Amino acid sequence: MIANYWTVKYVEDTFRNEPRNVGVIVCKNGVYSAKFIGERMDSTIDGRRLRGFKYPSVYTQWITFWRKKLLRRDIAAIVNGNASNFYVEEAGEVTETGSDGASEVCDFLYNLVVEKGPVEAFDWLEIDDPSIALEADIAAAFSSSEILSSGSNLLTPHPVMRNEAVPGRNVTHTPSFSQLNGKRYVMDYLDFSSRKELKTKERAGYMAFMFNDIQDFDENAVSYSIVRLEADDHAGQIEYATKVLGSASTIVNWIDERAKSQFLEERRVVALSGDGSHQTGLPSLN
Repeated sequence: MIANYWTVKYVEDTFRNEPRNVGVIVCKNGVYSAKFIGERMDSTIDGRRLRGFKYPSVYTQWITFWRKKLLRRDIAAIVNGNASNFYVEEAGEVTETGSDGASEVCDFLYNLVVEKGPVEAFDWLEIDDPSIALEADIAAAFSSSEILSSGSNLLTPHPVMRNEAVPGRNVTHTPSFSQLNGKRYVMDYLDFSSRKELKTKERAGYMAFMFNDIQDFDENAVSYSIVRLEADDHAGQIEYATKVLGSASTIVNWIDERAKSQFLEERRVVALSGDGSHQTGLPSLN
C-alpha cells in the first residue's frame, strides 16, 4: 500500500532561506496523521522543546491551524496557507508500507527526516550485522585503488568520500560513499546475506527513498546500490532488490567479480578524469 506525505518546514532567516524540517503529515487510505516538533504524545505543546524557534508562540499558532485543517482532511488549505517562515510542501510517496497505518508511517518518517536519521529510525546498528563487514570491504577496495579520500591520499582530484552530506529535495542525506566530478555519484550498500529479512527490506526502502530524493534535487545524480547477493539462497531477496532498488539505482553485486571490477574501474576513471563524463557499462543484476 502507498502512503502520501508532506514535510513541514521552518525558515528562521528568510534572507538566508535555509529551511529545516519540523514536522511530517501522512495520508494513507484517506486517514491523516501528523507529528510536529514540540508536541507531546497527547498533542499538547512542550514549550521547553521550542527554544530553537525565534517566535515559539507563532509556531504554536501554526500547529493549531494545521491540526484544525487536518480534522477536516483539508490538505489543500494547509499547502495553500503557506507563509515565508512556515510552509508545507508535498514530498512524495512511501511504498511497501504493508499493514502499517498512517500513524506508524508518520512516526517512521518523522524520525527519518526530522529527528534521528536512518540509522536510529531503522535500528540498524548491531554488532553481528554483516552489513558492517560489507561496508569495510567496500572502503578497503576503494582505498587499495587509491581513490578513497584520506589524509594520505591528497593527490586524487575527485576521490570517493565517506559519509558526506548530499542534498535531496526534501532532506539532506549522508550516503555511505559519494563522488563528485561533473556529476554527483551516490553509493550505498546492503547485505542480503543477513537473515533479518525485515531490516533488509527496510534498508532497501530507505536507500530507494534517498536515491530518488537526491535525484529529485539533482536530475544528473547517479546512484549505485552495492549489494551482496547469493543467488541460490536468496532468490526472493534478489527479486525484491531488483524491484525496489533497480528503478532508483544501478545495482552492483559485490560477489560478482566482473561487476565489482568494472565498478571499481569506473570509480577510478571518474576519480582521475577531468570532467567525470566516463561511465562504464555495468552488467545487469539479472
